[in-house]
Formats: sequence, structure tokens, C-alpha cells
Amino acid sequence: MERSYPILTYSSLALNGGGYVFFILIPMTWAVIAFRADTLSPQTIQIMNDWVWFDFLFTWPPFAVFMVIIGLAILKDHNVPTLYPRWVAYLNFWCAMLIFPAGLIVFFKTGLFAYNGIGAFYIPFAVFFGWMIAMSVTTLQAINRHKGRLAIETPPVVAHT
Repeated sequence: MERSYPILTYSSLALNGGGYVFFILIPMTWAVIAFRADTLSPQTIQIMNDWVWFDFLFTWPPFAVFMVIIGLAILKDHNVPTLYPRWVAYLNFWCAMLIFPAGLIVFFKTGLFAYNGIGAFYIPFAVFFGWMIAMSVTTLQAINRHKGRLAIETPPVVAHT
């Protein structure tokens, strides 16, 4: 989709790598809590539990920036026809904004924007996984369209005997 230096491509690779680190730390922290649960004080378990939930919800920055990069790449697509419809770019921008409230958990211990609140947990969680489904479906459609174009453009190979 990019014609010059692939800055969006390299940025998306770095952001995916950064986001992956969070997904390794989350289950690892829960495993550590469970491994020594009988010897840890309740205060330590609470701190570790808070840590893992913050870690889980603070994954929003790399994914929000990744969504913006995808949206920009779609809008800058020079292919004819484009790989993705333009509405997918706008979906990415909206999703990037809608997962932002997950970052508000640092300011709220209870209520809408607490780590277990609707605004900071459930809505960003639903938006993120809805985005994953939408991007998976549209990406598979783009792959299938590309395969169809290649099949039409590539002449069949005739074997000579």
C-alpha cells in the first residue's frame, strides 16, 4: 500500500511487538500470583492483582496507534481497486478513540472508569475484539479478491509433450 519508504509498515511491526510483550506479561503475572498464593500476604496479592489488571488495560496505547496507522495506510492506498474499503479506515480511527478510556483507570478506583468499570474495561474490551473480528473478515476478503485478480491476470501454463 505504501510506495516510498515503508514507515507505516515498520511502525506497525514495532507496535505489534510492543503489544505482544504485554500479552506475555499478563498471564505470567497471574501465574506468579497463583504459584505463591499460599505464602503471599493479602496486600501483596492485591498489589499484584492491581498490577496485572493495569497491565491488561494499559495495552491500549500501542494498539490505538496501530489502528491509526492501519487507517492512514488504507486512506493512502494507491492500488486500484484499493485493498480495503475506506470505511475500514474510519472504523480503525473510531476504535482507536474508543479504547482510550482504558487509560483512565489510573485516576479512578470505583465507577465507570475504574479497572472493572463499563467505560474503562467492558467498552474498550468489546471495541478491541470487535475490531479484531472486523479486521480479520475484511483482510480475508482482501486476500480473496487479490487471489481472484491474480487468477484472472495469470495465463494458464500449458505443458508441452
